[in-house]
Amino acid sequence: MHERLVSGHTWVVPEALLSRSGVISEAGGAADPADAESIVLIQWGVAAMLSGHHDAAIYAFGQARELGLDGGTKATTLGASGVALVHALAGEPDLARTALQDAALQPYLADGHVVDPSDLAGVAVRLAEALIAVDAGAPDASLRVAAIVEPRHRTELWVVGEFARAHYAAFADDPEEVFRQANKLRAALRHVPRNSLADAVLQSVLVELLLIARMIGVAGEVADHLGDNAIGWSAQAKVHNARQDYRQAVELARRALSAPGSSLRSQLESMVIIASALHAMNSQSEARKAFQSAVRLARATGQRRPFQLMHRYVFDMLADGVPGAHGLWPGTNPNAVKADVADVADLPTLTMREAQILRALERHAGPVGIGRSLNLSANTIKTHLRSIYRKLGVASRNEALEVAGRGGIHAEHEG
Repeated sequence: MHERLVSGHTWVVPEALLSRSGVISEAGGAADPADAESIVLIQWGVAAMLSGHHDAAIYAFGQARELGLDGGTKATTLGASGVALVHALAGEPDLARTALQDAALQPYLADGHVVDPSDLAGVAVRLAEALIAVDAGAPDASLRVAAIVEPRHRTELWVVGEFARAHYAAFADDPEEVFRQANKLRAALRHVPRNSLADAVLQSVLVELLLIARMIGVAGEVADHLGDNAIGWSAQAKVHNARQDYRQAVELARRALSAPGSSLRSQLESMVIIASALHAMNSQSEARKAFQSAVRLARATGQRRPFQLMHRYVFDMLADGVPGAHGLWPGTNPNAVKADVADVADLPTLTMREAQILRALERHAGPVGIGRSLNLSANTIKTHLRSIYRKLGVASRNEALEVAGRGGIHAEHEG
């Protein structure tokens, strides 16, 4: 193990990780004496990344890249790829995409380039590309995830690969892939240190997969083990939202949002949960404020995937009146800044009251329960339900909820 004191912090990094990269020799010394400082910086960057200290990691990798430029060493590509990967892990796909434009990384981006599993810089580039595509909700996310290079050893980069694949499964809407990746995550967790950041991150995405698979009880057990921290609160908020315990979901998501050290990905997820839960509680004004905060963060970072934590029809309702917001749904054209009019022109339009009743239909099987929750008579609910079914072209509660789950519903504003 290499242990270095840098800027007041002691960082410990597996020596094998750097020896396989070519920065240090198998004997433990620098491949070039001039690289000694770069070695320390890369060690610092790796350890800071694994500890969730993203700013420190970006600084360290950036400095290693600058030092490597003088001698054209391996540290240049490792530093540059490290910067891109940290931005991607932090939930900053736009900055990660910019970092990949570094001249030192262009050979890895050339068409047909094959990355050797022992080339850590190349492995990091492929991981960064995959995370960028998934977080940005890009149409080519499946291709980027398929291009992830499997390291020859279960290193820290292997953990990142499992994280990226699991996030893609949550994005892809493929039940078989969800179950496959959930099982792979369970297996992966046996190979990471208990109570480490890697352990917490993998368990948090496992919670999301279990919720998609409607295994809410198991997801709750996993989330409870994550403890009182930003990752744990975020996971627990998702579980409570799935249980329709919306007040607790909002409280936990707000706690995660204000926790020190939470990633931008976690922050956007928390904002989306808050907006979705407030909408379910019929706090429309507060829901719109939370949604607008989420939109601002999504635009600042390039993230889109977290919006899938809410139903598509809820997203469409909250996006109405927010310029360009409809284009932020994962998988849509990233340049669709004028999508608000085009996206909703030919879609079923519900009144805000009908939208509330449709959402209440998820929790209640019939007019009596919905009426009690909204302080309306059962006959009034029946009238609204007939209108909803007619507009959606359906004949039953299950069919209405199926259409709602697919999206394609627009809510008009009522003065």
